[in-house]
Amino acid sequence: MNNYERYINRLLKEMEDIQSYVKYIENNFYTQYKNVKWEIETEKVQSLIDEFVFYSDDASIIKHNQKIISKVYTEIEKSIVDKKEFLKHNIKLESPYFPCDYKVLDEEYGLIEYLNPTYTDNSYEQHQEYLKNLKPLELKKEIDSLPTSGPHYSDFSVDDYEKLIKYSTIYYHNEYIYNVEHDLYNLMELQTLYRIFDYNNTINIYRQSFTLIIHRKSNNNTTH
Repeated sequence: MNNYERYINRLLKEMEDIQSYVKYIENNFYTQYKNVKWEIETEKVQSLIDEFVFYSDDASIIKHNQKIISKVYTEIEKSIVDKKEFLKHNIKLESPYFPCDYKVLDEEYGLIEYLNPTYTDNSYEQHQEYLKNLKPLELKKEIDSLPTSGPHYSDFSVDDYEKLIKYSTIYYHNEYIYNVEHDLYNLMELQTLYRIFDYNNTINIYRQSFTLIIHRKSNNNTTH
């Protein structure tokens, strides 16, 4: 085998290695993308990423994907700004009550879950307003009159329900803060992941792979 053949075989092997590397990154991206995608709560971003097509060499699809990436960047940036602004003005609160100290707050009785916002169609703001305006006596009467109300519920006083309302207000506020933080993290993660496949980004994997091949080719030329 002459030097030229050795050079071609070496180059082809390097290209094969780089292609395997690119496929690895694509598959790794897709795995992370799927995990992040289902946790994104921002609807505009969710609907856009549903349009992104993986594993296609079709020029029209690649062009469409690039448009999707541009739109996703815009929507993600808006959402990131909004969520950071919200978190700037809303911090987690410390409750003066502990479930272990009060039966009314014990998960066994399910009264905290009774005030769970997932049982309503209200937004965070509406639910917080609802809890803020909720009267302990009215809540006690409402729960005591339920057909499913256990006999032990009648043992809870109006003061117990006042603690329940105050605790729930803080509990669900903190839960919402956590969800916003989690969604913000996922949005930023998705933003980073998309840059890997953005043809306009100088560090996308395809451009970097091409640069690596050229670099290795140049090195090979200097050694022969």
